[in-house]
Amino acid sequence: MRLAYVWLLAATILLCVSLFARSAQAQGARSGSVLHVLPLDSEDADEQAEALGVALRSRAREKLSPVADTSPSLGMLLAALRCPSRPDPTCLQKIADQLKTDRFIYGHVSKMGPSARGQLTAEIHLFMRGKPDASVKEVFSDNLKDQNDEYLRRMAARIVDRLTGTAPQTATITLRAGRAEGEVWVDGAEKGRLENGRSSLELAAGRHVIEVRASGYAPARKEVTVVGGTDADVVVPLAVESETGSSADEGGGTNTRAIAGWALIGVGAAAGGFAIYEAAHFLSLKSETEDFRDAHQIDGQKPSKEAICQAGRGDPAPWAGSDAGAAKGICDNYDSAKTASLLGIVGGAVAAVSIGAGAYLLLTDTSAKKDAPKSANGPRPPRRASVQFLPHFAPREGGVRAGFDVRVVF
Repeated sequence: MRLAYVWLLAATILLCVSLFARSAQAQGARSGSVLHVLPLDSEDADEQAEALGVALRSRAREKLSPVADTSPSLGMLLAALRCPSRPDPTCLQKIADQLKTDRFIYGHVSKMGPSARGQLTAEIHLFMRGKPDASVKEVFSDNLKDQNDEYLRRMAARIVDRLTGTAPQTATITLRAGRAEGEVWVDGAEKGRLENGRSSLELAAGRHVIEVRASGYAPARKEVTVVGGTDADVVVPLAVESETGSSADEGGGTNTRAIAGWALIGVGAAAGGFAIYEAAHFLSLKSETEDFRDAHQIDGQKPSKEAICQAGRGDPAPWAGSDAGAAKGICDNYDSAKTASLLGIVGGAVAAVSIGAGAYLLLTDTSAKKDAPKSANGPRPPRRASVQFLPHFAPREGGVRAGFDVRVVF
């Protein structure tokens, strides 16, 4: 009987020890390994902080179970433990001891400055005993107040994944390029199609060069840095192909074109001024010659050029009171008038060609459009009217005819 009692006592002690060990192990599982997600602290965005906190708890249950059903707020713990608003490592250890856990998630939500009106910033931390504090920052709109909002749930999932180092190594990029249709190339390889100005791409984390090739638009490139698990919108501005020209260096061709256009107009203006001067000189010589002939008429007949030139050489003149010096000057006027007429015609032709070519270069130059670039999906800017003054000269009997054409170009 004594032996039986001894064996019974030993079995009882062994059972008690086993139950105690299991109880201690279970207690450890219930305390040290349980994750607490503390309600987020905020001074000016309580509704958004509460919604994000619930979404974080939901995501943590999916990825980091077991998760405590309820947890005291961060503000309450900081006040009870007399910690600063931004807890230091010592305070974090006290919070962990108070919660009887080795890990917990906490953070703050606050409004951004006046320059980012309507935007909030969330700074979320993961404390794990014996490991460095991990943190993630996110910016989101202040209209996200529903814990079931799809965007808020995705952001919460992204925060938890990044805190625990389980964030995916790819991200979804939504590309926007007006309303163009074309191809999307990434790092020199075609990756998708652009339909109605949009394309969705799944890219690996890291830096990439995105190129859009759309009909009617110049190829456009943009360099982006992709963060794994982070969805992002990328806008690629497009320029109408006719605005960029065939030059690889934007602006170089159009600047040269504008300079050449104004230079030709300057040459044309100078040539036009010279032509006008020679035309005036021609008219002056003609008037002087006609006055001389009118003054030396014989029986109503004006002296011919040959008679005037003979009198200028000292031969007897058919009219009375011959002045050889005056006759010689009038004879020279004929040659001078011919030269002035020829120079006027040449100068007028050069002016017309130069001004016309310069105006064409300026009217077909697109550098002015760079101040107001044409939107890929917006209306064309209104054309401006310009007025051109084109001088013209033409020979006629006994001289040259000069004038200006006025042309309005749209």
